[in-house]
Order: sequence, then C-alpha cells, then structure tokens
Amino acid sequence: MHQGVIACILLMSVTVMANKDEDRVYANLRRLALSAELCMVKKDRAAAMAELAKQRKYSRISGVVRLRVVADLQDSIRSADEREAKAREQLKLEHFSVISCANTAVTTMARCLEQADSSNDYDPDDDCGKMRPFVDKAYEYLLSVRSDE
Repeated sequence: MHQGVIACILLMSVTVMANKDEDRVYANLRRLALSAELCMVKKDRAAAMAELAKQRKYSRISGVVRLRVVADLQDSIRSADEREAKAREQLKLEHFSVISCANTAVTTMARCLEQADSSNDYDPDDDCGKMRPFVDKAYEYLLSVRSDE
C-alpha cells in the first residue's frame, strides 16, 4: 500500500480507535481537506502566474498581446485567491491549523481531490480509489466551502 494511503488512513482512523468519536474524525478530515485545498490553490496560482509571465515575455518580443489569454489567466489567479481566502476563513472558523503541503497525507488528498474535481472516476487499485469514501466526503465538504457566500 502506498505511503500516502497509509498516512491518510492513519490520520482519519487514529481518533476513531482511540476515542470512538466520529465527529473528531470528521474534523480531522475537514482539516486535511482544507489544507489540501490551500496546496492546490498555491499550485494553481503559481501555474497561472508563470503562464502570465510567459505571455508578457513573448508579447514584448512580438508586440502582440493576446488579451483573451491574459484575461483568462487573471481570472484563474482571482479564483485561486478567492478559494484561498475561503479556505483560510474556514480554517479560522473551525480553529484548525494548516497541515504542511509537504505532509504525505496532504499531498495524497490534494491529488485525489484534483482527480475528483476533474472526473470523479477513481481507479479502485489507486490510492484515491482505496480512500474513496474519505475523498468523497472531503470533496463534498470543499464544494460547500467553495460555494459559501
């Protein structure tokens, strides 16, 4: 079994075994999901910023500015900033600290959430497939956080 799966399962189930407290496990899952969201946002924003810099570079060379591309990149950056603000607000509201993006459980959850975002189709032999109930619950939670006004 992959280390990421083990890390996520341990993070989710340790409290159940110790306290038999389902609310606490769901709180850990929400904290993990919000931390993964911040990592995904950071990556998305960095990719959009890098592409924007590339567009600027080539527009200086050619003199042509592709306004639609620039506007789309700006929208991506704005969306990432809004997602980050909502995730940080929710972390603060729930009195959670952020788990580092270097944490194996967070990187695995982020990858699985990105997969859920794009297709919601998991390979049953993949880490995400093995953790599907956790990932689905985390994904539903993040969708509610993202849509809160």
